[in-house]
Amino acid sequence: MNFIIIAVLAFLGVFLALKWNNIRTKLAFYLITLGVVFILLIGFFVVSGKNVDMSTVDGVSGAVKTYLSWFSQVGSSVMRVSSYAVNQEWKGDGSNSTEE
Repeated sequence: MNFIIIAVLAFLGVFLALKWNNIRTKLAFYLITLGVVFILLIGFFVVSGKNVDMSTVDGVSGAVKTYLSWFSQVGSSVMRVSSYAVNQEWKGDGSNSTEE
């Protein structure tokens, strides 16, 4: 429930900022806000599957550790896939076949 309130407040903040600033600042603020809301929602979904008590320091610490562990696994997977794609022998016609 708290995440929904935070998301609503963030979008209200974006709306107010869009009314008062120039276009470049608006876009940057909007993208940063969407990024923060995205990270909060992903954190909520990652931690919601675990039995975490967010009312204690140990519970919050466990939630942060769970989220950071998940985040590092995602980063490692992205690096593995990217390095695999980069190391392929790509031909000029767009295929990755090595047959002549």
